[in-house]
Amino acid sequence: MNRNEMKTENKWKLEDIFASDAEFEKAYAAAKASASLCLKYREKLKEKEDVLNCFRDCDFVSKQLERIYAYAKMRHDEDTREAKYKDMSGRAESLYVEIASNNSFITPSLSKLKKEKLESFIKDPDFSDYDYQLKQILKNKKYILSEKEEKLLAEGGEVFSSFRNIFSMIDNADMKYGEVEDSNGNKTVLSHAKYSLFMQSPDRLLRERAFKEYYKSYIDRINTITAVYSSSVKKDCYLSAVRGYKSCLEKALINEDVPEAVYKNLVKSVGDNLKPLHEYVKFRKKALGLTEMHMYDMYVPIIENAELKLDYEEALKLVKDGLRPLGTGYGALLNRAMEERWIDVYENDGKKSGAYSFDVYGAHPLYC
Repeated sequence: MNRNEMKTENKWKLEDIFASDAEFEKAYAAAKASASLCLKYREKLKEKEDVLNCFRDCDFVSKQLERIYAYAKMRHDEDTREAKYKDMSGRAESLYVEIASNNSFITPSLSKLKKEKLESFIKDPDFSDYDYQLKQILKNKKYILSEKEEKLLAEGGEVFSSFRNIFSMIDNADMKYGEVEDSNGNKTVLSHAKYSLFMQSPDRLLRERAFKEYYKSYIDRINTITAVYSSSVKKDCYLSAVRGYKSCLEKALINEDVPEAVYKNLVKSVGDNLKPLHEYVKFRKKALGLTEMHMYDMYVPIIENAELKLDYEEALKLVKDGLRPLGTGYGALLNRAMEERWIDVYENDGKKSGAYSFDVYGAHPLYC
Protein backbone atom coordinates (compact mmCIF):
# COMPACT_ATOMS: atom_id res chain seq x y z
CA MET A 1 0.00 0.00 0.00
CA ASN A 2 1.20 3.48 -0.84
CA ARG A 3 0.94 5.83 2.14
CA ASN A 4 -1.26 8.33 0.32
CA GLU A 5 -3.84 5.56 -0.09
CA MET A 6 -4.26 5.25 3.68
CA LYS A 7 -7.22 6.96 5.33
CA THR A 8 -6.31 10.02 7.39
CA GLU A 9 -7.92 8.60 10.55
CA ASN A 10 -5.49 5.66 10.41
CA LYS A 11 -2.40 7.87 10.36
CA TRP A 12 -0.80 9.39 13.43
CA LYS A 13 -1.19 13.16 13.80
CA LEU A 14 2.34 14.52 13.85
CA GLU A 15 0.89 17.99 13.35
CA ASP A 16 0.35 18.01 17.13
CA ILE A 17 4.14 18.16 17.48
CA PHE A 18 4.73 20.62 14.64
CA ALA A 19 1.97 21.92 12.40
CA SER A 20 4.21 21.68 9.33
CA ASP A 21 7.73 21.01 8.17
CA ALA A 22 8.24 24.78 8.18
CA GLU A 23 7.40 24.90 11.90
CA PHE A 24 9.88 22.09 12.46
CA GLU A 25 12.57 24.14 10.74
CA LYS A 26 11.84 27.15 12.98
CA ALA A 27 12.08 24.99 16.08
CA TYR A 28 15.24 23.37 14.77
CA ALA A 29 16.87 26.77 14.25
CA ALA A 30 15.85 27.85 17.77
CA ALA A 31 17.22 24.66 19.33
CA LYS A 32 20.43 25.00 17.33
CA ALA A 33 20.83 28.53 18.73
CA SER A 34 20.38 27.27 22.31
CA ALA A 35 22.55 24.17 21.88
CA SER A 36 25.34 25.77 23.91
CA LEU A 37 23.06 27.21 26.61
CA CYS A 38 24.53 25.08 29.41
CA LEU A 39 28.17 25.80 28.59
CA LYS A 40 27.99 28.86 30.86
CA TYR A 41 28.04 26.48 33.84
CA ARG A 42 31.34 24.91 32.89
CA GLU A 43 33.70 24.92 35.89
CA LYS A 44 30.88 26.35 38.04
CA LEU A 45 29.07 23.20 39.14
CA LYS A 46 29.93 23.30 42.81
CA GLU A 47 27.10 24.98 44.68
CA LYS A 48 23.39 24.25 44.76
CA GLU A 49 22.16 27.27 42.78
CA ASP A 50 24.42 26.68 39.78
CA VAL A 51 23.79 22.94 39.73
CA LEU A 52 20.03 23.39 39.93
CA ASN A 53 19.95 26.10 37.25
CA CYS A 54 22.13 23.95 35.01
CA PHE A 55 19.70 21.04 35.32
CA ARG A 56 16.77 23.33 34.55
CA ASP A 57 18.45 24.80 31.47
CA CYS A 58 19.29 21.29 30.29
CA ASP A 59 15.62 20.43 30.69
CA PHE A 60 14.65 23.37 28.50
CA VAL A 61 17.05 22.30 25.75
CA SER A 62 16.06 18.62 26.06
CA LYS A 63 12.36 19.40 25.66
CA GLN A 64 13.09 21.33 22.48
CA LEU A 65 15.28 18.52 21.18
CA GLU A 66 12.75 15.79 22.03
CA ARG A 67 10.05 17.34 19.85
CA ILE A 68 12.49 17.90 17.00
CA TYR A 69 13.88 14.37 17.18
CA ALA A 70 10.43 12.78 17.47
CA TYR A 71 8.92 14.66 14.54
CA ALA A 72 11.89 13.98 12.26
CA LYS A 73 12.12 10.32 13.24
CA MET A 74 8.38 9.69 12.82
CA ARG A 75 8.32 11.38 9.41
CA HIS A 76 11.32 9.30 8.37
CA ASP A 77 9.70 6.10 9.66
CA GLU A 78 6.60 6.74 7.56
CA ASP A 79 8.70 6.04 4.48
CA THR A 80 12.38 5.33 5.07
CA ARG A 81 13.07 5.86 1.35
CA GLU A 82 12.04 9.53 1.42
CA ALA A 83 15.21 11.64 1.05
CA LYS A 84 13.73 14.79 2.61
CA TYR A 85 12.89 13.10 5.90
CA LYS A 86 16.05 11.03 5.87
CA ASP A 87 17.93 14.35 5.84
CA MET A 88 15.65 15.80 8.53
CA SER A 89 16.18 12.78 10.78
CA GLY A 90 19.94 12.96 10.21
CA ARG A 91 20.04 16.64 11.18
CA ALA A 92 18.02 15.93 14.32
CA GLU A 93 20.47 13.20 15.29
CA SER A 94 23.41 15.52 14.61
CA LEU A 95 21.84 18.19 16.80
CA TYR A 96 21.38 15.60 19.55
CA VAL A 97 25.10 14.76 19.35
CA GLU A 98 26.06 18.45 19.34
CA ILE A 99 24.05 19.14 22.48
CA ALA A 100 25.36 15.98 24.15
CA SER A 101 28.90 17.11 23.34
CA ASN A 102 28.28 20.59 24.73
CA ASN A 103 26.81 19.14 27.91
CA SER A 104 29.39 16.39 28.33
CA PHE A 105 31.19 18.39 31.03
CA ILE A 106 28.24 18.12 33.43
CA THR A 107 28.53 14.51 34.54
CA PRO A 108 32.33 14.51 35.08
CA SER A 109 32.08 17.85 36.90
CA LEU A 110 29.41 16.56 39.28
CA SER A 111 31.23 13.27 39.76
CA LYS A 112 34.18 15.19 41.18
CA LEU A 113 32.04 16.52 44.03
CA LYS A 114 32.38 14.79 47.35
CA LYS A 115 29.97 11.99 48.11
CA GLU A 116 28.47 13.99 50.99
CA LYS A 117 27.77 16.94 48.67
CA LEU A 118 25.97 14.77 46.12
CA GLU A 119 23.99 13.07 48.86
CA SER A 120 22.89 16.46 50.22
CA PHE A 121 21.59 17.40 46.76
CA ILE A 122 19.76 14.08 46.49
CA LYS A 123 17.99 14.72 49.82
CA ASP A 124 17.16 18.34 48.95
CA PRO A 125 13.47 18.71 47.84
CA ASP A 126 14.54 21.28 45.24
CA PHE A 127 16.34 18.46 43.41
CA SER A 128 13.34 16.12 43.48
CA ASP A 129 13.16 16.14 39.66
CA TYR A 130 16.83 15.27 39.39
CA ASP A 131 17.53 12.97 42.35
CA TYR A 132 17.64 9.82 40.21
CA GLN A 133 20.14 11.42 37.83
CA LEU A 134 22.31 12.37 40.81
CA LYS A 135 22.02 8.85 42.24
CA GLN A 136 23.23 7.43 38.93
CA ILE A 137 26.24 9.76 38.95
CA LEU A 138 27.03 8.68 42.50
CA LYS A 139 26.69 5.01 41.60
CA ASN A 140 28.75 5.27 38.41
CA LYS A 141 31.56 7.50 39.70
CA LYS A 142 34.29 4.99 38.82
CA TYR A 143 33.06 4.66 35.23
CA ILE A 144 32.83 8.39 34.50
CA LEU A 145 35.79 9.68 32.49
CA SER A 146 37.46 13.07 32.34
CA GLU A 147 35.67 16.00 30.75
CA LYS A 148 37.82 15.75 27.62
CA GLU A 149 37.23 12.02 27.28
CA GLU A 150 33.47 12.34 27.85
CA LYS A 151 33.33 15.01 25.15
CA LEU A 152 35.12 12.75 22.68
CA LEU A 153 32.68 9.90 23.36
CA ALA A 154 29.68 12.24 23.05
CA GLU A 155 30.94 13.52 19.70
CA GLY A 156 31.11 9.94 18.47
CA GLY A 157 27.37 9.46 19.00
CA GLU A 158 26.48 9.34 15.30
CA VAL A 159 29.31 6.90 14.59
CA PHE A 160 28.25 4.65 17.47
CA SER A 161 24.63 4.56 16.26
CA SER A 162 25.43 4.16 12.56
CA PHE A 163 25.21 0.35 12.65
CA ARG A 164 21.58 0.48 13.78
CA ASN A 165 20.75 3.04 11.09
CA ILE A 166 22.45 0.97 8.39
CA PHE A 167 20.49 -2.16 9.28
CA SER A 168 17.26 -0.16 9.44
CA MET A 169 17.80 1.05 5.89
CA ILE A 170 18.58 -2.49 4.70
CA ASP A 171 15.55 -3.94 6.48
CA ASN A 172 12.98 -1.26 5.69
CA ALA A 173 14.05 0.54 2.52
CA ASP A 174 16.19 -1.88 0.52
CA MET A 175 14.75 -5.30 1.35
CA LYS A 176 12.42 -6.60 -1.35
CA TYR A 177 10.31 -9.73 -1.12
CA GLY A 178 8.74 -11.63 -3.96
CA GLU A 179 5.28 -13.11 -4.32
CA VAL A 180 4.21 -16.21 -2.47
CA GLU A 181 1.57 -18.60 -3.77
CA ASP A 182 -0.83 -20.56 -1.58
CA SER A 183 -2.18 -24.07 -2.24
CA ASN A 184 -5.01 -22.66 -4.35
CA GLY A 185 -2.72 -20.69 -6.65
CA ASN A 186 -3.46 -17.29 -5.11
CA LYS A 187 -0.44 -14.98 -5.11
CA THR A 188 0.40 -12.26 -2.59
CA VAL A 189 3.40 -9.95 -2.32
CA LEU A 190 5.24 -10.75 0.92
CA SER A 191 5.99 -8.07 3.51
CA HIS A 192 7.05 -7.86 7.17
CA ALA A 193 3.46 -7.68 8.38
CA LYS A 194 2.09 -10.34 6.03
CA TYR A 195 4.85 -12.75 7.01
CA SER A 196 3.58 -13.01 10.59
CA LEU A 197 0.04 -13.64 9.29
CA PHE A 198 1.21 -16.34 6.88
CA MET A 199 3.02 -18.15 9.71
CA GLN A 200 -0.39 -18.70 11.35
CA SER A 201 -2.09 -19.93 8.20
CA PRO A 202 -3.42 -23.52 8.16
CA ASP A 203 -2.04 -23.75 4.61
CA ARG A 204 1.32 -25.42 5.23
CA LEU A 205 2.53 -24.88 1.67
CA LEU A 206 1.92 -21.15 2.05
CA ARG A 207 3.76 -21.13 5.39
CA GLU A 208 6.76 -22.93 3.89
CA ARG A 209 6.94 -20.69 0.84
CA ALA A 210 6.56 -17.51 2.90
CA PHE A 211 9.24 -18.64 5.37
CA LYS A 212 11.76 -19.49 2.66
CA GLU A 213 11.06 -16.36 0.61
CA TYR A 214 11.27 -14.09 3.66
CA TYR A 215 14.59 -15.44 4.94
CA LYS A 216 16.07 -15.73 1.47
CA SER A 217 16.17 -11.92 1.44
CA TYR A 218 18.31 -11.95 4.59
CA ILE A 219 20.48 -14.86 3.44
CA ASP A 220 21.20 -13.01 0.20
CA ARG A 221 22.59 -10.16 2.31
CA ILE A 222 24.15 -12.32 5.02
CA ASN A 223 27.68 -10.96 4.57
CA THR A 224 26.54 -7.34 4.84
CA ILE A 225 24.28 -8.02 7.82
CA THR A 226 27.03 -10.01 9.55
CA ALA A 227 29.51 -7.16 9.04
CA VAL A 228 27.04 -4.64 10.44
CA TYR A 229 26.33 -6.81 13.47
CA SER A 230 30.02 -7.52 14.07
CA SER A 231 30.79 -3.80 13.98
CA SER A 232 28.00 -3.14 16.48
CA VAL A 233 29.42 -5.76 18.86
CA LYS A 234 32.90 -4.26 18.53
CA LYS A 235 31.45 -0.84 19.35
CA ASP A 236 29.86 -2.22 22.53
CA CYS A 237 33.13 -3.90 23.53
CA TYR A 238 35.05 -0.68 22.88
CA LEU A 239 32.76 1.52 24.96
CA SER A 240 32.72 -1.02 27.80
CA ALA A 241 36.51 -1.22 27.85
CA VAL A 242 37.01 2.55 27.62
CA ARG A 243 34.83 3.16 30.66
CA GLY A 244 36.36 0.33 32.64
CA TYR A 245 33.43 -2.06 32.84
CA LYS A 246 34.47 -5.66 33.29
CA SER A 247 32.09 -6.73 30.51
CA CYS A 248 29.51 -5.52 28.02
CA LEU A 249 26.91 -7.22 30.20
CA GLU A 250 27.82 -5.09 33.20
CA LYS A 251 27.60 -1.94 31.07
CA ALA A 252 24.22 -2.96 29.63
CA LEU A 253 22.64 -3.74 33.01
CA ILE A 254 24.08 -1.19 35.40
CA ASN A 255 21.93 1.76 34.35
CA GLU A 256 18.86 -0.47 34.26
CA ASP A 257 19.42 -1.23 37.97
CA VAL A 258 19.40 -4.94 37.18
CA PRO A 259 22.01 -7.07 39.00
CA GLU A 260 23.99 -9.43 36.78
CA ALA A 261 22.82 -12.31 38.98
CA VAL A 262 19.23 -11.72 37.84
CA TYR A 263 20.20 -11.91 34.16
CA LYS A 264 22.42 -14.96 34.60
CA ASN A 265 19.81 -16.74 36.70
CA LEU A 266 17.21 -16.10 33.98
CA VAL A 267 19.48 -17.60 31.31
CA LYS A 268 20.30 -20.56 33.54
CA SER A 269 16.63 -21.15 34.37
CA VAL A 270 15.75 -21.26 30.68
CA GLY A 271 18.58 -23.69 30.00
CA ASP A 272 17.60 -25.91 32.92
CA ASN A 273 13.99 -26.13 31.80
CA LEU A 274 14.19 -26.90 28.11
CA LYS A 275 12.67 -30.36 28.54
CA PRO A 276 9.03 -29.09 28.73
CA LEU A 277 9.65 -27.04 25.58
CA HIS A 278 10.96 -30.10 23.73
CA GLU A 279 7.95 -32.09 24.89
CA TYR A 280 5.64 -29.32 23.67
CA VAL A 281 7.28 -29.36 20.22
CA LYS A 282 6.81 -33.13 20.04
CA PHE A 283 3.16 -32.73 21.03
CA ARG A 284 2.67 -29.99 18.44
CA LYS A 285 4.19 -32.21 15.75
CA LYS A 286 1.80 -35.02 16.67
CA ALA A 287 -1.23 -32.71 16.90
CA LEU A 288 -0.52 -31.29 13.45
CA GLY A 289 0.01 -34.79 12.03
CA LEU A 290 3.48 -34.00 10.72
CA THR A 291 6.43 -36.30 10.08
CA GLU A 292 8.85 -33.35 10.36
CA MET A 293 8.61 -30.09 12.29
CA HIS A 294 9.97 -26.86 10.85
CA MET A 295 10.07 -23.31 12.16
CA TYR A 296 7.15 -22.41 9.90
CA ASP A 297 5.05 -24.94 11.85
CA MET A 298 5.61 -23.29 15.23
CA TYR A 299 2.94 -20.58 15.08
CA VAL A 300 -0.07 -22.16 13.39
CA PRO A 301 -2.90 -23.10 15.81
CA ILE A 302 -2.98 -26.81 16.64
CA ILE A 303 -6.77 -26.97 16.96
CA GLU A 304 -9.38 -26.58 14.25
CA ASN A 305 -11.40 -23.40 13.73
CA ALA A 306 -8.98 -21.38 15.90
CA GLU A 307 -8.21 -18.88 13.16
CA LEU A 308 -9.30 -15.41 14.25
CA LYS A 309 -9.54 -12.58 11.76
CA LEU A 310 -10.72 -9.13 12.76
CA ASP A 311 -10.49 -5.81 11.02
CA TYR A 312 -8.98 -2.96 12.98
CA GLU A 313 -12.28 -1.47 14.16
CA GLU A 314 -13.54 -4.86 15.39
CA ALA A 315 -10.27 -5.46 17.24
CA LEU A 316 -10.59 -2.06 18.94
CA LYS A 317 -14.10 -2.88 20.07
CA LEU A 318 -12.88 -6.18 21.50
CA VAL A 319 -10.12 -4.40 23.42
CA LYS A 320 -12.58 -1.83 24.77
CA ASP A 321 -14.92 -4.58 25.92
CA GLY A 322 -12.02 -6.30 27.65
CA LEU A 323 -11.04 -3.09 29.44
CA ARG A 324 -14.56 -2.31 30.67
CA PRO A 325 -14.28 -4.26 33.97
CA LEU A 326 -11.27 -2.08 34.88
CA GLY A 327 -13.35 1.09 34.90
CA THR A 328 -13.96 3.94 32.49
CA GLY A 329 -10.45 5.41 32.50
CA TYR A 330 -8.79 2.91 30.20
CA GLY A 331 -11.57 2.99 27.64
CA ALA A 332 -11.64 6.79 27.67
CA LEU A 333 -7.89 6.91 27.09
CA LEU A 334 -8.17 4.50 24.16
CA ASN A 335 -11.00 6.58 22.68
CA ARG A 336 -8.86 9.67 23.01
CA ALA A 337 -5.94 7.92 21.29
CA MET A 338 -8.24 7.09 18.38
CA GLU A 339 -9.93 10.47 18.15
CA GLU A 340 -6.66 12.41 18.37
CA ARG A 341 -4.81 9.99 16.05
CA TRP A 342 -1.99 8.82 18.25
CA ILE A 343 -1.64 5.58 16.27
CA ASP A 344 -0.21 4.88 12.81
CA VAL A 345 -2.15 1.76 12.01
CA TYR A 346 -1.23 0.06 8.76
CA GLU A 347 1.87 -1.06 6.92
CA ASN A 348 2.80 0.97 3.83
CA ASP A 349 5.61 0.81 1.29
CA GLY A 350 8.91 1.84 2.87
CA LYS A 351 7.50 2.17 6.39
CA LYS A 352 9.74 1.11 9.27
CA SER A 353 8.78 -2.38 10.38
CA GLY A 354 7.97 -3.45 13.91
CA ALA A 355 5.94 -1.82 16.65
CA TYR A 356 7.03 0.87 19.08
CA SER A 357 5.79 3.78 21.16
CA PHE A 358 7.36 7.20 21.60
CA ASP A 359 6.47 9.72 24.30
CA VAL A 360 6.68 13.39 23.39
CA TYR A 361 6.72 15.90 26.25
CA GLY A 362 4.03 18.53 25.77
CA ALA A 363 2.22 16.54 23.07
CA HIS A 364 0.86 13.01 23.16
CA PRO A 365 2.43 9.55 22.82
CA LEU A 366 2.81 8.05 19.37
CA TYR A 367 2.32 4.40 18.51
CA CYS A 368 3.41 2.52 15.41
